[in-house]
Amino acid sequence: MTTPESSTFDLQETVIVVYEGQQHPVPRCIADDDQKLRDAFAPIHPQLKEATIERKDGEPIQIRRKPGAKAVSTPIDHLIAAPANINPAIALLHSNRKIAASDLVAELERSIRDIECVDRSLLYLCRVDASVLPLKI
Repeated sequence: MTTPESSTFDLQETVIVVYEGQQHPVPRCIADDDQKLRDAFAPIHPQLKEATIERKDGEPIQIRRKPGAKAVSTPIDHLIAAPANINPAIALLHSNRKIAASDLVAELERSIRDIECVDRSLLYLCRVDASVLPLKI
C-alpha cells in the first residue's frame, strides 16, 4: 500500500509500515531494505533492531519485534541505562528557570518595598489631613 506524501518526503513514494497498530509512512527507498527499515525505527523503538518484517502483496508492511527482544522496561533499568552526564538541554532549561525564578523574587521584593512606601505616604497624609481638617463623622 503506497501513499504520496509530498510535504514530508519531497514527492517520494511512501509505503505504510505498521508497528503495534500504528501506521507510519516510510519512503520506499527505506522500506524496501529490511535493515534500513529496522535502522529507521531503532532510535525510537530500540527493541526493533532485530525485528521481524512481514511483507504481503497489497498490504502494509508489518514490523514485529522478535520474541524475547525486550526494551528497557522498569524505571530502575532506565536509570541504569541512562548516561551519567546531564543532558545539556535539560541543564540549560534548569538554569533558565532558576534565573526566571530569581527575577520573579527580585520583582516581588521591589513590589513589596513600593507598597510599604505607599503605605507610609498614605499614613503621613492621613496624619496631615487629620491635623488640618476637622473630622466629620
